[in-house]
Amino acid sequence: MNLEITNTSTLAEVQRDFNALYPYLKLEFFAKAITRNGNVTKKTIKNPRATFKEARTNQLDTHITISPNLTVAAFEKRFVDTYGFVAAVLRQSGRGWIETGTQTAEWTLEKQNAEGKAVSNYPQNGNDSTNFSASPGAPPQAR
Repeated sequence: MNLEITNTSTLAEVQRDFNALYPYLKLEFFAKAITRNGNVTKKTIKNPRATFKEARTNQLDTHITISPNLTVAAFEKRFVDTYGFVAAVLRQSGRGWIETGTQTAEWTLEKQNAEGKAVSNYPQNGNDSTNFSASPGAPPQAR
C-alpha cells in the first residue's frame, strides 16, 4: 500500500499514516541539517499541525508517494529535494527507536519494518523458555 503526501497533508497526519503502514517505523521531521564542527545538528519542526505547503521551504508544487519498495536513502533524499526539510526514518529496537543510519539506508521501508518487528518481538526480559543449562536435565543456571 502506498502513502500520498500532498500540500494539504499535515505533518502529524503523515506521521500517523506512515506508522499505520509501518508499525515498527516512525518519521521525525527536522529543519534542514546544519553541520557544526563536523557534527550534524537537527532542529525539530515544532508544529505538527502545519501542512506541507506551510512547512516546505522549496517552492515546488508537487507531492510524493511512499511505497514499500522505496529505500530509506531514496525516501529521505526525495523528501529533502521536494520539501526542503528532513524526514528521518527511525526503526523500533526493543522499547526504543534508532535512526536507520547509513548501514541500512539501502534497505527498503518494508525490510526496515520487518527488521523492527523481528527485533522488537525478540524476548528481551529473560522470560523466554531457552534452557542454558550445562547438561541435559540439569537445572537452569542463573544469568
